Amino acid sequence: ASQVENALGAAALIPAAALITYSAKQTTQESAQSVATRVTAVVALAYLVIGVPFLIWPSELTHIIFRVHVEDPSPMRLCVIAGLFSCIAGSGMQHLIGIGLARIVATLWICVTAVAVIGLIAGTAMGGALGAAVGALVRDLTFCALVWGAIARFYRRAKDRRSAPVLR
Repeated sequence: ASQVENALGAAALIPAAALITYSAKQTTQESAQSVATRVTAVVALAYLVIGVPFLIWPSELTHIIFRVHVEDPSPMRLCVIAGLFSCIAGSGMQHLIGIGLARIVATLWICVTAVAVIGLIAGTAMGGALGAAVGALVRDLTFCALVWGAIARFYRRAKDRRSAPVLR
């Protein structure tokens, strides 16, 4: 299931690869934020176009593409949904790097790694493949929330600094 998520995500994240450059070249924070939002929308749409068929026909497509028989498609469906959030977060990470916030990126990776290890181990122990898929979904939801929370916080603070009165 995670192999399908990885394959779909790799294809959908192609536009995000250029987001570092697009973000870095913007002359205003508003334009950088706008570029990030548009590129992320393209990434999400690309993932949905590729991923929705795996939600509808997971067993059939997995057999055709990977030559593997899937007994229970539920873990795969959860991983495909998790992949959408992973792609949205991945696009945001590219933006954070592009606007010079690599330290935040490193911190986010540490946090997400901890959530992933705990979630995947606990999920697998409690529910096998389905539990692991739930752990992957929790990991990617956390990843997405942390990344876009960091982006929102950065732009909110920047806006507050611009609008703050100058005291003399």
